[in-house]
Formats: sequence, structure tokens, C-alpha cells
Amino acid sequence: MSNVVTLRVEGMDCGACERRLAIVLGRLDGVGHVDADHVSRLVRMRFDAAGTSAEVLARQAVERIEAAGFTVPGGQTQVESW
Repeated sequence: MSNVVTLRVEGMDCGACERRLAIVLGRLDGVGHVDADHVSRLVRMRFDAAGTSAEVLARQAVERIEAAGFTVPGGQTQVESW
């Protein structure tokens, strides 16, 4: 089964920011696809639910996002399964 974690990310303001986050988050274990959009300020990560939990992935993603110089206000996270 595939899940999607969506995070609101502040500080993205261009395509280069999108690419940077896609690369950084795409290196997380279990992540198959990353879609970062600076206009909506959302990052969506599709991941394999068999390999990791949404909570663990979200925590790791927030750490990497903040290390890259962006912020996730209040840890805003949404998880979808399909």
C-alpha cells in the first residue's frame, strides 16, 4: 500500500527550493516520489507503508527540511492512504 505525507513548508519561494527539497527528502528510506510546490507551500511524499510509518517519516522529513533552511510551522502534517 502507498501512503502520502503532506507537509506545509515555509521558506520555499522558487523552483530551486522545490528541487532542493525533492532531493533531500527523496533520500529518506521508503520514499518513492516527492512533489514540492512553492506556490502552495506544500510538500507531498509518497512512500511505501510497509517500509516505515507515517509518523517516523514525517519526523525525519521535518528534521531534513529544517536542516535545509526551511520551516514546518507547528509540525503541520497530513497523512493519506491509498
